[in-house]
Amino acid sequence: MSASNNGSLNGRIVSDITTRYPDNTRISVTEFRVIPSDAPEGSSAVPVTCYNGYGENLAQWRNQGDLVSLRYHVVYKTWQTEEGEFRSKYELVVDECYCLALGKISAEKRASEQEVKSTTKVKKSVAA
Repeated sequence: MSASNNGSLNGRIVSDITTRYPDNTRISVTEFRVIPSDAPEGSSAVPVTCYNGYGENLAQWRNQGDLVSLRYHVVYKTWQTEEGEFRSKYELVVDECYCLALGKISAEKRASEQEVKSTTKVKKSVAA
């Protein structure tokens, strides 16, 4: 019997969503931290990772404070430092992300975008 390496996590994004482009690669790596909804007070946030276009899209539409539901799979990574030490870590790679509730930043951002759209429509109709 094999163990499953998939899971789900409901929680709030508690860090900025950052996207980086490692040297000599065509991939993008998007990282952020989520605190589980059922975590006890004082718990640490869980770091999660998204790759390529999915991560870039997520960074565009999600913000710190958003309540999300993530489906992920676990990846075990190993590498060697420049000093020759072997390192390893488990990584939660996001497969799907659903927004359950907008945080304050997203709500304000969406409201300002709606205001810009309505102002643009008014300018177009006055010009016509």
